[in-house]
Amino acid sequence: MHLKTKPYSVSCNGEACVPLSCDLVDSNGHFGVPSTATIIAVDDLADSFKLKTVDYCVDSQVETIDKYAFYESGIKSIHIPNKVRSIDKHAFSHCQSLASLKFAENSQLESIGASAFQDTILTSVNIPSLVSVVNSGAFKYNYALSTVAIACSTEPLAIGPRAFNNMSTENAECRQLSFDHNCHEYAPLRWILICGTR
Repeated sequence: MHLKTKPYSVSCNGEACVPLSCDLVDSNGHFGVPSTATIIAVDDLADSFKLKTVDYCVDSQVETIDKYAFYESGIKSIHIPNKVRSIDKHAFSHCQSLASLKFAENSQLESIGASAFQDTILTSVNIPSLVSVVNSGAFKYNYALSTVAIACSTEPLAIGPRAFNNMSTENAECRQLSFDHNCHEYAPLRWILICGTR
């Protein structure tokens, strides 16, 4: 389901929603994702520059955060629900107030698209265990980024060119990590490998 096909209020309450006549971002910059939505697309957030907060319903069905969905928005933090399998290219790029990224327990995330979190102010990232690819430039120009935690898995994790522009691979072990030879620039990152968690 594409959000625009059935507009909801930002109350995130399926029984008591009042249809919206314009966009899904309210005057306070809040966006409530309805539980029936499976994709968040760029045209769902026509005024994303006003966006500050996002809430998902407990039973969120979102599986894809589409390309450019939150591009250049004013979002400060994001919690990715457990059913999300892909975060597409530039989904959160140039969100220059984005300081916190959290993934739900038992995250089903499999891929992080090219430049998905480029140019934010994230200081740490926890990569869930089912992620098999972090594409090129995914966390590029995140100059505050100092720690990447990778949940262990038996599956390999491919990290694309300049995925982390201040990355050091010297302490990256445990997950058969494969790094493109152009994946790092600037100062080294601290890697934390979390075994036994997802």
